[in-house]
Amino acid sequence: MNADCLAVLTEHIRRYPQMQLEDAVKLLYQRAFGGGHLVEAGRALERIEMEWEAPAPADTPAYEPLGDRVGRLYLPPARAMGIAPETAAGMFLLSAEEIDRRMADFEAELAVLQTACRQGALPFDAAALACYLDGYRRAGYPPISHSARYHAAYHPHYRVIAAAYREGLPLIARIDRMLAAGETVRLAIDGASAAGKSTLASRLAALYRAPLIHMDDFFLPPERKTAERLAEPGGNVDYERFVAEVVEPLDRGEPFAYRPYRCQTHDFGPPVPITPGRLVIVEGAYCLHPLYAGRWNFRVFYGIDPAVQRQRILARNGERMLARFLTEWIPLEQRYDAAYHIHER
Repeated sequence: MNADCLAVLTEHIRRYPQMQLEDAVKLLYQRAFGGGHLVEAGRALERIEMEWEAPAPADTPAYEPLGDRVGRLYLPPARAMGIAPETAAGMFLLSAEEIDRRMADFEAELAVLQTACRQGALPFDAAALACYLDGYRRAGYPPISHSARYHAAYHPHYRVIAAAYREGLPLIARIDRMLAAGETVRLAIDGASAAGKSTLASRLAALYRAPLIHMDDFFLPPERKTAERLAEPGGNVDYERFVAEVVEPLDRGEPFAYRPYRCQTHDFGPPVPITPGRLVIVEGAYCLHPLYAGRWNFRVFYGIDPAVQRQRILARNGERMLARFLTEWIPLEQRYDAAYHIHER
């Protein structure tokens, strides 16, 4: 029996004792298919705005996991956090695009539900469930609504989003609050290798359609990696070029382009055009260097457990590159962090 599936069902039945068998089937449907069936061209935001002021039980979380792929973003708590309806709609729509539909998983988890009911592990009548699923299967597994009892008890105003947004929700709420206050947001995401900086930044850039600048594009060329330069905290990045090509044009608020350095070929790629808007994102180690840290009005540091870091780098870069990370790049990052108290600031 799928342990994760059963654990999620059990937790939801504990949390929502008014759940009916169709609510359990809906939960499994969302685990397998996400919320893409609810997407209507041009109406996602309109429908969210209709539900934005809806009531919700006091203990409703902003995010409720349905497994490792998806979860429910509850609209009233999201609103209370400061998340804008446009942002909630964006997370929902982007998630619908990326979550692949898994019919085989859905059918396997329906079998888990049936087995658990026959064994008395879940409080639904096994015969009634079998009858319900027989008709549901013959109908082609259409989208399913919550039961009237569930609606009356829990007011389920939510959207299904990718689980990858969960960790970033406090940051997203902070961005929305700043934008709502009329601020221009300059967000910098610094931190350890493989901690998730690029993944988070890419999601935010897609969600807000914001320009994204990678510090890896300012890798220090080999001919400038002198012992004196590398002994300098933060000296592993070409901060002079970053100031000239990014920081100063951003200060002027004008469109610009910077040259991304390609360490594999030791030359520059095509210019990357940047049109500054109300949100600009910079990500990567050394983006909170004291030379320009004061330019960013929202600063984030991502840490990571060393064992997890090692596993991620090995999976992402292979054994040979792992050795370079461990002996060269990670010590340089740690020296920079310690010298300038980056994570403390």
